[in-house]
Amino acid sequence: MASYMDHFSHIVEVDEKRKCIVVHRQFDDGKKDLLFEFYLPLKTAREEKKWFDELVDNFGLSMLCDMHFVREYMDLASLGEESESDSEENVKSDLEILEENEADFLAVNKLIGNWMAYITSEEDSPARKKCSWAHEKLMRLCKDDPYEGLRIVRVMCTLFEKDEALVKIATGPFEDLLVRHGREIIDGLRKWAREEYKYIKILATVRNSGMDDEVWGVLKRITNGIGSL
Repeated sequence: MASYMDHFSHIVEVDEKRKCIVVHRQFDDGKKDLLFEFYLPLKTAREEKKWFDELVDNFGLSMLCDMHFVREYMDLASLGEESESDSEENVKSDLEILEENEADFLAVNKLIGNWMAYITSEEDSPARKKCSWAHEKLMRLCKDDPYEGLRIVRVMCTLFEKDEALVKIATGPFEDLLVRHGREIIDGLRKWAREEYKYIKILATVRNSGMDDEVWGVLKRITNGIGSL
């Protein structure tokens, strides 16, 4: 059976005037809609397109173009205590949660893309300096809003496919979350790890940088001797 993914293709275009990359879905009937705009701190949109292509090659960003990955966001209810009811009508969709937090799809993509641009740019380079806002924002989220921070981190783990990128996530924002808010989010991580083996590997890569002993113990039991990335 053909899926809806078989009925459209992605078009990546350069908007020279606005200096950004624009990604559309092109459907079989000729219609197209905007998926997202991707900005990077380079001199020209052509350079941005080249940088974007390299990012895809190096870090497996193929899912960045797929709107359906938004569904991979973790519901806030699954991160803390059990919700009062597990009935379908009481479970908010990930998109509804995004709208409530005023963080739409384009904003999330911009944050994630610029964070990866920041950590992969050379120290003291103009690109790194211009992307520093994304690094600082993600650090603030991990400090002040653990559920939103973890939700973004989970999307990053879903989005990026290669070990090089996942290690940076595990030893960066993921580690910060567990050090600062481990007791709040550890139950959600148990559920997360049961869903897919890939997540256990990511958790196994997190280091103990001043983590609560109980949280570290739970993390070790979740990973249960699984090797790191």
